[in-house]
Amino acid sequence: MPDGQTLTARLYERGQAKDGRWLFDVGLVVWRNGPKREHAEPAEYRVWIPAEQARRVNGADYSQVKTTRRQPPAPKPWPRPRPADRWKVEVVRRQPATDFQWVTVHRADCSLGAGGEEIDDEQKARERMAAEGGRGCAACGTDMSLRTAPDADSGR
Repeated sequence: MPDGQTLTARLYERGQAKDGRWLFDVGLVVWRNGPKREHAEPAEYRVWIPAEQARRVNGADYSQVKTTRRQPPAPKPWPRPRPADRWKVEVVRRQPATDFQWVTVHRADCSLGAGGEEIDDEQKARERMAAEGGRGCAACGTDMSLRTAPDADSGR
């Protein structure tokens, strides 16, 4: 209490608020007047209080008290990048004495793409990535976005 008094209450439930703070549903026995105000009788006053306003009672067992934890909010999905309309094909490594190349296909605006041939046709970018030695860039998402041809039925 503000003036230093302490009250003993019954703990009914512990609950977590939206902001993560804990609240306790407690019942305090107080006096109230009877129907004709001729006598006083005990009555329970129930209220949710902030956990920091409560103290444990020594020796009390709280294991059976209902405890309601809030589920953490679902993580927000990663923002989807705008669809690419140009790609870069970076030659990562050439196989000695052959025409074979290891290449990575990047979006044209990918900071990891170190130059290379620019392509403005999605099908050609898919073909370069699908060819032997080709791969997409995990940083800019071409490893997923160019993996398969769009599904004609779904419009993707």
